[in-house]
Amino acid sequence: MNVYTIAPLIALLAYTPLVITIASSRPWQKRNTQFLFFVAAAMIWSVVDIFLRSDYLPEHKFLFFQLIIVTYMMMAVQFHLFTSSFFGNGYGRWLPFVYASLALVVVLVCLGVVPAGANKINDTTTIDYGYGVIFIFIPLFIVLGRNYYGFIKMIKQNTNPV
Repeated sequence: MNVYTIAPLIALLAYTPLVITIASSRPWQKRNTQFLFFVAAAMIWSVVDIFLRSDYLPEHKFLFFQLIIVTYMMMAVQFHLFTSSFFGNGYGRWLPFVYASLALVVVLVCLGVVPAGANKINDTTTIDYGYGVIFIFIPLFIVLGRNYYGFIKMIKQNTNPV
């Protein structure tokens, strides 16, 4: 282990009480399940990041980096599913776009477009996202803008003028 594994380890430890609390609360609503899936995806992302940044399995750094990209997108999709569950009935959730974005990222990782490389130099893991990372961030920014727009619209509708 090195200093770069501390942040994902702390995140993993912080997610654990959330999972226990959510799993032990009853009755479950749909949002509880969606939040549980989001936290589980975040925990998986943290575990893979610990392996990427640690001294364990140095020959598999590139595989861990590929898994980081996929689990990050999986976590972002789960976060969108959770946050969009708060939208009213008149708002679309854009689920086909979000799942297509996840499928696109998986295909790009399998084809080797993203990431460009991961190397272990001295005790530091250097990672190179490459130019293909733009294909990951464009859908994420579109979904971020959509969520922002949906929440701002909901806030404006729910505020009563004095």
